[in-house]
Order: sequence, then C-alpha cells, then structure tokens
Amino acid sequence: MYSGGNDVLNEQIKLIYRYLPAVIILPSLTALLLSGFFWGHIASSQIIIWLTLALALSGGTGCVLLILYRRLRHKITSTTFWSRGYNLLGILSGIAWGSSVYFLYTPEDAVLQLVLLLFLYFSIALVAISMNVYWPAFVFLATPVLLAIIIRFLLDPSRLHYLLTLATLFYGVTLFIFYFFTHRHFLRYMRISFEKNRLAEALQIRSDEAENENRAKSRFLAAASHDLRQPIVAQELLLTALIGNIGEEKYPEIFRNFKENIQALHALFNELVEVSRLDTGNVSFEIDYTDMEELFDEMQNQFSHQAASKNLQLTLMQQPEAIMSDSHLFKRILSNLISNAIKYTPAGDVKVYQQQQGNKILTIVEDSGVGIPEADQELIFDEFYRANNAGTYSDGFGLGLAIVKRLTGLLGHELKLESKLNKGTRITVIADAVPDYSDSSNIYEEPGKDHV
Repeated sequence: MYSGGNDVLNEQIKLIYRYLPAVIILPSLTALLLSGFFWGHIASSQIIIWLTLALALSGGTGCVLLILYRRLRHKITSTTFWSRGYNLLGILSGIAWGSSVYFLYTPEDAVLQLVLLLFLYFSIALVAISMNVYWPAFVFLATPVLLAIIIRFLLDPSRLHYLLTLATLFYGVTLFIFYFFTHRHFLRYMRISFEKNRLAEALQIRSDEAENENRAKSRFLAAASHDLRQPIVAQELLLTALIGNIGEEKYPEIFRNFKENIQALHALFNELVEVSRLDTGNVSFEIDYTDMEELFDEMQNQFSHQAASKNLQLTLMQQPEAIMSDSHLFKRILSNLISNAIKYTPAGDVKVYQQQQGNKILTIVEDSGVGIPEADQELIFDEFYRANNAGTYSDGFGLGLAIVKRLTGLLGHELKLESKLNKGTRITVIADAVPDYSDSSNIYEEPGKDHV
C-alpha cells in the first residue's frame, strides 16, 4: 500500500485552506447571533469584549492566514509552516469560544445557560465540517471549548450542572471518536487515490490526477454526510426537549432564530452532498423532451412570493419553447439561477425568457441587481466563492452557482455569464432545441422568429 505521507499532507493543506473562508464566515456569523441573543440579559460591556475577542482571534486570525496562504503558498512550500498556522487558528478559535462560558454565563438564568451550551455544541459541529480533513486542528479547537464548559459548570455546583457536565463529556467523547474515524477514512481514500496515480503511466498521471483526487474528496463527503448530520440532529432534539420543558413563549425570539440557524446548516449540508454527488458522477439523467411551459409555471409559483416580499417584479416568458434536457435537473438549474437573481437584486425586476438561435434554445435569467465585479466573474461558479459585494445582500454559502455549473456540464449545456457592476446580471443556459422529425433534411426546426 502506498504510504505517501507528504503527498497526503500536501492535499490536506490544499483542502483546509480551500475551505478556510467557510471556517471564517460561519463562526463569525454565529458569534454575532449569539451576542444578539444575550444583549439585554447581561452587561453590554461583557458582550462587546467577548465578541471583539471572538472576531479577532477566530475571524481575524483566519483572514490573516488566508491572505498569507493566497499570496505566499508558491514561495513557502513547507507543509509544516501551513499546518502549524492552521493549528494556531484552531487553538485561538477554541480559546475564543471557550471564553464565552465566562463572559456570557448567566448564573441566575438556567434557560440562557442551556441556550449558550447549545450554541457551543452547534459551533463545534459547524466548524468541524471544514476542519474534519485535518484532525489536529479540530482537536485544538474542540478541546479548550469542551474543557471550559466542564470547568464552568463544576465551579457552579448543582444537580443541573452535574448533568450538563456529563452530557458535555458524552458529547465530546462521541464527537472525538466520530471525527477520528472519519479522518482515518479520509486518509485511506487519499492513499488509495495516490496509489492509483503512482501505478498509472506517466502520461496518464497528468490527465487523471485532479479527477481522482476530487473524486476521493467527494466520496468522503458523500460517505460522511449522514454521520456529519448527526450532531446537528442531536441539537434539534435538545432544542425540542428544551421547548417542551420551558415553553417557547418565554423566549420566542431566541428559539425562532436558533431554529433558523439549524435550518441554514441543514441547507448547507444538502448543498454539499449535492456537489459531492455531481463530482462523483453519482447522478442519473435522461436527455429528452422537456416541457418548458410547465417548468416556467412551477418557477412562477415557487418564487413569486419571495420576489413580492422584496417588491421585485418577477416576469417569466409566456409559452416558452421546449428543449432537449433532463427535466428534473434543468428545473434545479433554473431554480438556483432565479433564487440567486432574487437574492442579489435589491430593487427592480427579474426576467426569465428564451431566445432561439438555429438549433439551440437560449434560456436566460436576467436581473437588475448589484452585478458581479469583473475580477470575480471567472471565480463566481467556484464552490464557497462569493463576490466582494455579495455579503451586503445575502447570507448564502456560495454553492448555488457551483451546482449550476456542474449540472450544465453534466447535461452538455453551455453556460454564459454577462454582468455589469450595479447594473445587473444575465446568465444564459444554451441547450438543444427539440428536433423536428417531420423535416428529413434537417432534424431541427428552423426558427421563424426570436422569442424575447
């Protein structure tokens, strides 16, 4: 069996820095949300001090590390340097989140103590999604948080706190065991991938290497997706038990926002699983007649309320032309494009229409939104990538367009992007028109006019 420790470590470094933006953004948003929950319940100075500490140690360190990596990774090739930097981020993030049980602790309010505990459980599981490919960083992050929780509860002895200490120990042990074994599986997948590359012919190595590695990563995500969801399901059960015992009416805003947080994480999981399925080719499809009129009607029903809530005019073309595609997957493409257009259009309209060019049908989603800076247009279809001006208008994870790109490539459709900053975006999907079998000289019906 191929050992290839350096090659595997190099791949781990690439992965952890590729997903570093998620490690920066998601905990920072959670810290802001947590601070908002406790505002008014404890001294505002304590909240501000902790929030500043959390954003500086976790988000600030992560940003510095990401900038250094993007600028110096070709000059500093030492895996030790980059792995130690990521370990430092794990330690500082663990200290920042662990300190919350002292800054935000409310001795007189058991409900808020439980909410804080659930937030910390949630945060560990959330960050570990991206850190699970590199075990040491996860250990450095989770250990100080779990120890801080246990020490805090032991310093305030009571029956409830003893039970919560046991629950935290159980949660921590379970989480460590789970991530240890998933990390081992990841290393095994990587070693298998490099073994195949090493035994391949020299010419074949260059052409297959990227595909094999990507498939190994995607298989890992697909295999682990069910287990990665378990800590979040555990938090749902804890929240349900809390509501059942305390009642939702006392803290309706806290419970509502916490539910939304869990739903957002579920959405992220689903999109990650879909990306991995597309990368591994584990998607069945059939190119056939696709009724676009029916599909446009579904889109109108699905997004009209969302558009109306933002005072946007959503217009879909009447009587669109059918195309040759897979109806289910093309529906996913169109749904992602319309959803994206509505998110990044603060005012104006979103239009969906078609044009015919020879034997091709162009399905176009056009908005009058914020547009995409020219520097971001080549990267906008990459996973977890968001344009510099995107954060003001949406809290998405940057996977919608990545899924669109993969689906259009899978179906053999062409994808085009045109955008101007502050003027809007136009995304075009080009598919084959339905053949006209009545004309034996040309299987495609020549258009009599353009549909706009």
